[in-house]
Amino acid sequence: MIRLVLVSLLWVVIIGGLWLFTGSERTGFDDSMATTAPLERTAPARIVLELTPTFDLAPDPFALESSEPALLVRLNGREIYRADETIPAGRPIVIDRELPLLEGPNELFLRATPPLGAGNRSHALRARLLWRNRTLIERTAWSEPGAPLVAAFPFEIEEEATREPDHDH
Repeated sequence: MIRLVLVSLLWVVIIGGLWLFTGSERTGFDDSMATTAPLERTAPARIVLELTPTFDLAPDPFALESSEPALLVRLNGREIYRADETIPAGRPIVIDRELPLLEGPNELFLRATPPLGAGNRSHALRARLLWRNRTLIERTAWSEPGAPLVAAFPFEIEEEATREPDHDH
């Protein structure tokens, strides 16, 4: 009789724990309760982003999403560049566009995919972001051996730098 009670108790603990674990994933985080403060954007200004890979960039043929690009660039979560074709190593990629930045913290996100034949080597991508004659980012990102290069570069825009220059003389 005791064996039957212990087996039943063990079954309840295991199945109950599994049910609680999977139930917590279903409920997840309710983002309808999340609030965000409005973000102050600067006036749109020309930014120049220079990217120089040390490796060939190629779309991932085994990606779960069929639209996985060779290079993806996002500025503050907004996609600003996408390359779906192969890009040779050493060829600079220059993105020259007019985009608004945020007062305070900003982020540049890069995802670059090496070709299948690249093997288990580390790869580098040089990034340089220019805005209003100022260098905001000048860094090199490295990938783990055999993995796509994924990097996020945070940078700050001071409030006084966001004001348009006064040209009245």
